[in-house]
Amino acid sequence: MTCDEIERDDIAEQYVAGRLGDEDSARFEAHYFDCARCLDRVEQLESAHSALATAAAAMNTGVTRSPRRLWQVVGGLAAAAILVLAVRVIQESPPPSPVEPPSTAGERSKAAPGVDLQKLGAIVPPPFTPPRLRSTSESRREFLSAMETYTAGNYAGAIPELERAVRAEPASPAARFFLGVCYLQLDQRPEAIEHLREVTRLGESPYVEDAHFFVAKASIRSGDIETARRELRTVIGLGGNRRDEATLLVTELQ
Repeated sequence: MTCDEIERDDIAEQYVAGRLGDEDSARFEAHYFDCARCLDRVEQLESAHSALATAAAAMNTGVTRSPRRLWQVVGGLAAAAILVLAVRVIQESPPPSPVEPPSTAGERSKAAPGVDLQKLGAIVPPPFTPPRLRSTSESRREFLSAMETYTAGNYAGAIPELERAVRAEPASPAARFFLGVCYLQLDQRPEAIEHLREVTRLGESPYVEDAHFFVAKASIRSGDIETARRELRTVIGLGGNRRDEATLLVTELQ
């Protein structure tokens, strides 16, 4: 199931309204597990439907006898309906194309003297929030079990579990991303870079920006400053949450 199919067939709306069959619900959940855009859409639609249900219930309780109260409830229904429409418009609007800043001519392949590469290459392991899924496959359950080990800070213990999750579902960017982070925490840089680069090759997902960022961090630790700068410029061009941090790192590597 792709984002285009979901938009074309109003899959998210049907899912939130409970009109989607079990098989299609499972396919949609497998998709939005790794798709920040569709997960955000589900959450916004659920908020809108909740507002509609609350307003409708108020109209049925007899508390809308006064004209003023009636207009308040009608206004709530209208606002919720507008929110549903707004979600559609926002989600269907194409995002602005990222602009990658040009590279500096004659860029140095080494950091300036005195720069502490190990300090600049240190990372804070990103937190993991389990998605709200109504059903999960065996491979998803395996991944979620591995993430319990990861969340406990046992990165060495999470690696074999995440490797099993990757073998079970090779196209899942989530398992590969956190496997790369675990390897980076243990300073196994080649393995970390291998899995993080695979995340970027898999295409659009919530993990692409962080994957580029952590490849830069691994490259800094290895002293490969040219690669680190290239990855950081990609992060800056994406314009996401890591942009400011990447910009500062590029400056520190000058």
